Amino acid sequence: MGLIYLYLGKLTGDPIMKITVMGSAGETTVPAIFSQKHGHQRALELGDKDIRSRSALMVDSHLKIDFPADTFHQVVTQGLELQHLKYVFITRSSYPNFAAEELASVLPYIGERRSGEHLRIFGNQESIQKAKQVFQGIHPVSFHEIQPFQVLNLGPYVIHPLKASNNGDLNPFNYVVRKGRTSVLYATDTGLYDERNWRYLKSGSILDAVVLGCLHGARPSADMYRMGFPELKRFKEKTEELGISSPRTRWLMTQVSASDGFLHEEWSRLVEPFGFEVAYDGMQVMLNER
Repeated sequence: MGLIYLYLGKLTGDPIMKITVMGSAGETTVPAIFSQKHGHQRALELGDKDIRSRSALMVDSHLKIDFPADTFHQVVTQGLELQHLKYVFITRSSYPNFAAEELASVLPYIGERRSGEHLRIFGNQESIQKAKQVFQGIHPVSFHEIQPFQVLNLGPYVIHPLKASNNGDLNPFNYVVRKGRTSVLYATDTGLYDERNWRYLKSGSILDAVVLGCLHGARPSADMYRMGFPELKRFKEKTEELGISSPRTRWLMTQVSASDGFLHEEWSRLVEPFGFEVAYDGMQVMLNER
């Protein structure tokens, strides 16, 4: 039956991977609750796609990247279901990426899930140490310290941690998640990649989707640890030059700021001519096998 379903799925074009942008802001939500800047005030007035919680990504219903304190808000406002969540990958140990105390508060309920499976948390040394201090041996969870460029095979997924360009943890991560021949790169809280990352990406298959953080807004980045939209364009051009992306690759801009005064509509007009889509909270993208 499974083989028949897989075959019919290919014939009917059913997606092999669904990605959900659970949160599309950076360290600061939009609107920032104390900000008097025009962009944040307009976001509060307009609502809808201009209300942004801190960045996180869901792959299908089984794999999650980052666990911010906004996860409860994201689940209830987007109608998500975490009953089937098996794997959580952390990019950095900082609070906007990994609110360990928030996750610990719900861990006792994981044992009540219908699947009966425990939760597996993957991250760098700082993230795992933080988790162990907070969780203190709670049974429905296990911890796994990982290294850059380590390949992890988990069920139908193959995960490739890349080393982000960031001035935080020793090994801040970005991730490539592959399922069959379909893949997504989640690259937040990073500057432009070094040559090792580019070589590693070039050795793999073409990316079907790329989710890039744009913390510096429309301006060029003031440092090597974050990107503005000029760097996003250079990132895309580099992947095209190396054959890492194709005309079918979906390019999503996340960690969107309102500090420039741009909101979703203005951002869309700016970035769409360059092949980018502006992500928003709850945005879902269906990826089909090539």
